[in-house]
Amino acid sequence: MHWKDVLAMISLLAGILCCTLIPEQSDFLFIITSVCLAFVGFSILISRGQKLNSLAPWVALGLLLRVLMVFIFPNLSDDIFRFIWDGALWHHGVHPFAWTPANYVAEHGSLAPFADLFPKLNSPSYYSIYPPVCQGIFYLITLVDGIEYYWISVFLKLCIFIAEIISLIYLLKILRHFRLPDFYALAYFLNPLIIIELTGNVHFEVFMLCFLVLMIYALCVDRYLIAGLFFALSVAVKLLPLMFVPLLFFYLVGKGRAFWLFVLSAALSLMVLFVPMFIDHYLNIWQSIDLYFQRFEFNASVYYLGRAIGYLFKGYNVIAFLGPMLSILAMFAIVFIGLRTYKKRVSLLHLINLFNVSFLVYLSFATTVHPWYLAVPLLFNVFSRWKFIWLWSLLIFLSYSAYQTEPVEEITCLVFFEYLLVLLAYILERKTIQQGLRHV
Repeated sequence: MHWKDVLAMISLLAGILCCTLIPEQSDFLFIITSVCLAFVGFSILISRGQKLNSLAPWVALGLLLRVLMVFIFPNLSDDIFRFIWDGALWHHGVHPFAWTPANYVAEHGSLAPFADLFPKLNSPSYYSIYPPVCQGIFYLITLVDGIEYYWISVFLKLCIFIAEIISLIYLLKILRHFRLPDFYALAYFLNPLIIIELTGNVHFEVFMLCFLVLMIYALCVDRYLIAGLFFALSVAVKLLPLMFVPLLFFYLVGKGRAFWLFVLSAALSLMVLFVPMFIDHYLNIWQSIDLYFQRFEFNASVYYLGRAIGYLFKGYNVIAFLGPMLSILAMFAIVFIGLRTYKKRVSLLHLINLFNVSFLVYLSFATTVHPWYLAVPLLFNVFSRWKFIWLWSLLIFLSYSAYQTEPVEEITCLVFFEYLLVLLAYILERKTIQQGLRHV
């Protein structure tokens, strides 16, 4: 093995373990230093590319890191406590979408399941926003009453580990289908953000991405009925894949029977998954989604520029108007991309790259961009290999600077620095990206 490979492995291992073992969410300098160390190893790996003698040691490293993550309690996110809360409510015969945690505790007091959880929740005044597959997993991880939080975390991370293995296996199958090198998969599998945020901090994008990978593979082998099912399952983890509906529609609409197989499978699956759970509480769920666009703001780009203009002319935060407006603009942009897909009769590989473009459009207009949101473009970037996305996956950790204070307060200059470097990297790479999209 080349000495650069050894250095890359040591840097990845040391950086990721330091980041997930030692700091708390507020220890920004330690977090960013550890992440930079991990990205030194990742950068060496990317630069080595086709010079890698074998994929096996790198896959083994990725698996080892994930196994170690299984036994480390999440240190940079407290979302796991909301997962446990929702699961506990199911076991006590309470629908998680019927009550906000704050209302439930006010009404039931000490009768609330896992009452000691309430102080640990980060959004106790909001209804749950997690779709059916997530709720099913929450139910499973709280199946044993009174189990320690640590062991709940271990079981949940084991589920994530299995999903990651499935994703890797089928990612390699897709790469071989398109006759692309196997080592491209390492750009996702060994990206420090993926390991730290998905396995380390138990974010459920990992399951959504697993189902999306399975959907893409099903499309590769013309299994449109199964592809529709996996698309529905991905939506039932996170609602985000709904933005790909225009692209999928215009890609499949000219394929006759394939189109109807996919649409019927996806529609029926979504009905089976969503209707029984949400039919009585859809207004509460919609309220949470609506609040997401009208109240939450974190590490945004275009939105922060619009907000600054709003303060200049209105004298107050215009998020209630600007948030929904930007989401509508993003939707129209994605529909426009879909129309171009229909006109050009693009290939499946081109469609995957357009998934990437669409999600980047969504992130550009979003009011909230947490680090783990980049997991989606990092997966699709396996096929496009745009360098600015890899750079962004490092720079987005600057957003942890906001957690140094209580309440959370962002450092504006760091947000500006993050997006300025990403924009400059995109501009430098733009011609390559455009040429790649034309020739896929």
